[in-house]
Amino acid sequence: MGPAAFDLSLYLVTDSTLLPPGVSLISQVEAAIRGGVTIVQLREKKIDTREFVTLAQSLIPICRSHGVPLLINDRLDVALATGADGVHVGQSDMPVRIVRVPADVKPNVDIVDKVIVALKLIRERTPLVHNITNFVAMNDSANILLHIGGSPIMAHDTNEAAAIVSFCGALVLNIGTLYPPFIEGMKVAAAKASTLSTPIVLDPVGVGATSHRMQTALTLLNDYKVTILRGNGGEIAAIAGQQGAQSRGVDSVGAVESPEKIVQGLAKQKGVVVAMTGKPDYVSDGRRLARVHNKSRYLPMITASGCMVAALTGAFAAVCKDDPFVAAVGALVAMGVASEMAESGHSGPHPLKVNGPGTFRIALFDAISHLDGDTIKRTARVDFEIL
Repeated sequence: MGPAAFDLSLYLVTDSTLLPPGVSLISQVEAAIRGGVTIVQLREKKIDTREFVTLAQSLIPICRSHGVPLLINDRLDVALATGADGVHVGQSDMPVRIVRVPADVKPNVDIVDKVIVALKLIRERTPLVHNITNFVAMNDSANILLHIGGSPIMAHDTNEAAAIVSFCGALVLNIGTLYPPFIEGMKVAAAKASTLSTPIVLDPVGVGATSHRMQTALTLLNDYKVTILRGNGGEIAAIAGQQGAQSRGVDSVGAVESPEKIVQGLAKQKGVVVAMTGKPDYVSDGRRLARVHNKSRYLPMITASGCMVAALTGAFAAVCKDDPFVAAVGALVAMGVASEMAESGHSGPHPLKVNGPGTFRIALFDAISHLDGDTIKRTARVDFEIL
């Protein structure tokens, strides 16, 4: 359920300093909503920005599942970063006319409508997506594709990789397992896909960890017609040659400086769509920029979440060949909205209660299978602008 029209009947203003011992703000807000609160204002004067953003991101799926808007007190930056429903300002705060300026770039209904159309096409066409991916992600990538409505195939052997690409709708290359036969299979498949103009999604897993990974990723990116480059902050920054977030194994550590500039610049430089996952996710084709704010707090706690996004990107790319930018945004919206559905207990008609990352993974698959256009229309939080 998405946010309802603003109903000021019972307005909750939070204050963590007034909580009883042993009670969290999140549980208190949940209880207040069950008790009839119709709108929530997150007002926290004594926490830093990172903690404020994290708290808002935890409350958004709870509020949205009950159709209750969440407002951020004073902090326009936090409201924009989290995709909250609004910001509260007082007479001594930022002038209202300035607060309203960012509304010119959010949300964008047109891009969300295109994502909804793409999801419908996936369900109608069941595109076959060829994945050459790592051992850890194979099972999850195959399942997420089935649940979204696609059909997975995974064949890395050089004797058949090209033949299989010839009848697939998209190719997903994931360098998580840098085993020589996998690398050669990727090159053979990429060469065939480039000849056929089949969309290629490249996931440069852990590219900043070793020179071997970097060399492999750059070879695939530069020698073949990659359509979409999808990675976390550390991976995209590393390929762009930027300082910022670093990779620890396959995980991104720290914050990326100027993520919008990085994805825009790399997209222009390489002639590809660049999708950077994080808080929020960023997508650019060099001319357009989108930020996707939907995301469960549990996504970073499960293995292969990024790899699953790459697989979903392949499904969307197979039905959005004329606009891979929409494909990249679509995959992130699908994963983000479904993750919030799972965490908030709305993954299906008989939802699984999520107690942590383990049950969340199962609920996520259910949510992806039940994801529909109406849910995306109500809950997707996407900013869009022409650069």
